[in-house]
Amino acid sequence: MASLSSMFAEFKSDKYDMFESFPDWYVENYDTFRGKLREVKINDTTAMFLSNARNKMYMMWWWSPKTDDAIKVTFEINLPDGDELKTQKETMKKWLKQNGHIKVHDDGKVQKFAIFVDTIEEVQTLFTEFMS
Repeated sequence: MASLSSMFAEFKSDKYDMFESFPDWYVENYDTFRGKLREVKINDTTAMFLSNARNKMYMMWWWSPKTDDAIKVTFEINLPDGDELKTQKETMKKWLKQNGHIKVHDDGKVQKFAIFVDTIEEVQTLFTEFMS
């Protein structure tokens, strides 16, 4: 018969470490993201991050550490189709272009558009600027 302490030690060693899969850049810059992310999903190949709303806008990105693919950063404006959406969308696209992101692509529905960046550091800088 096993003691309770040995059973507990075995139980603890078998537990999955939920924080082991957080990317190093996320952990090292946690203060940048703390309280500003609405959703984080991590699986074995991809991580998805969704910001809190800022002026009715969200910033999302998908990061895949196992590939050298560009990182897709999507912006969504939470407004119905109309003049206010068009104005806010054009303002945001102008801001992106001023920050060096010349190629802005539509992304599915009228409220969404996306850019591609090469490094996660570019995403972090963009996120900091977006949330400021």
